[in-house]
Amino acid sequence: MHEIKMRVWIKALGCYMLPDAVADLFVGELNCDDYIVELFIGRHDKHGKAVYEGDRLAIENVTIEGGVYNAEVVFRHGSFVAISDTDCSYPLYDEGMEVIGNIHESKEVL
Repeated sequence: MHEIKMRVWIKALGCYMLPDAVADLFVGELNCDDYIVELFIGRHDKHGKAVYEGDRLAIENVTIEGGVYNAEVVFRHGSFVAISDTDCSYPLYDEGMEVIGNIHESKEVL
């Protein structure tokens, strides 16, 4: 079992909360209108970077030589998957995926 980690996007400020402050957020009530909580999916990209819900990935397509597609990490039907711009879902593997941004700071990537 892996450690439960998360990051929190502060809508009003347009930035992520400092990791040390995240635990304090859950002591009181969490107003979902002000924050977006994104979970660590338990995997790392090919460079060792932690992958979170909401990340944008470049994923090497093993069935097409040299093929790479961009996708967003979402929680769907009980698991984390990568959803491409054509709404196809793909399983997530550590090999061949690279974090290239996230849905808040890199809207143009997908």
